[in-house]
This record gives sequence, C-alpha cells and structure tokens, in this order.
Amino acid sequence: MTMRIAAITVLVWIAGAVAAYGLSAEGNDHPGRLTKSRGKTYYNYNIRSEIERDDEGKSRLVFRWDYDVIEGAVTKEKILAALLAAREELTAESLNQVEAEYKAVTE
Repeated sequence: MTMRIAAITVLVWIAGAVAAYGLSAEGNDHPGRLTKSRGKTYYNYNIRSEIERDDEGKSRLVFRWDYDVIEGAVTKEKILAALLAAREELTAESLNQVEAEYKAVTE
C-alpha cells in the first residue's frame, strides 16, 4: 500500500510536466500515438473511428481521440501521469487500469 501511495505521489508530481491533459480532437486522418507539433509532443489515446452523415446523407469516416500535451522529453512516467490526471478518482484500481492502457498502446 505504501509503495502505491509513493508511486501515485511521484506520478502526480511528474504530471506538472504535462501542459494539458484530457483534451479531445477529431480529424479525417488516423492520428499517430505520438505527434510532434510546434515544439510540443501530443500523446494521442482512446482513438476511435465513426461514420458521420451530413445533411445530404453522404457518409464520411471521422476519427476522434483524446490527447495530452507533454512538455520536454517523453517518458513512460509522463504518459502514465497524464493518463492518471485525466481521471477523476485516483485509486489503486485506476492506477492498474492506466498501467494496462499504457501497455496496450505501447506494445
């Protein structure tokens, strides 16, 4: 239990290096997991595709995703901290879930 609290404390401290987290975006192209733009790194996750219909009934494929802006070098700790910070509750269960999400997107 003490190790988990220490890990959570370190991750929350590292989250200070994450400029913004839990933001949403959409586009016509599938985003990569890590995108560099304007001197910042965007970590994209929860990427999903949807088919939308316009007023004329024409359909198009749209991608929607959540992203975090990471300052400086991208590390596992910063990505985990960003994913944790986007959650409302910080529990051992959410810590395990974020670790599983991280493994799923980086393997």
